[in-house]
Amino acid sequence: MEFRLTPEKITLTSQEDEKREEKGAETRTPQPPQRAVTDKERIAALEAVLDGTQVGGNHYKVKAIQPLTFSVSNHLSIMGHNAVKYVSRHQEKGGYRDLDKALHYILMERAYCYPDAPAIQVTFPE
Repeated sequence: MEFRLTPEKITLTSQEDEKREEKGAETRTPQPPQRAVTDKERIAALEAVLDGTQVGGNHYKVKAIQPLTFSVSNHLSIMGHNAVKYVSRHQEKGGYRDLDKALHYILMERAYCYPDAPAIQVTFPE
């Protein structure tokens, strides 16, 4: 693989791509256009995978709604999702350390979304 950086774009090419370009032949099979998938369809597919399945414990299976389903439904960032995840499981799994983790993710989300907001200093126990 090779990275190429130009002012207009960054490309990643393989030796096979370069050989195809040299031959001047496009060997890719045309793909049919993809239809737009709705949020409702995405969430239904996600719930079908999550339904009754959890690797490593049951601290999410016992919830009325799984944190991932909530996060996807509400278009949360990864930081927002992690905060929801840790808050939802602290009583069954990690105790106050999970709440510390949730707070840490909330502070990251705050800094990312509002970089001009006044800083907040928090000291977490060891």
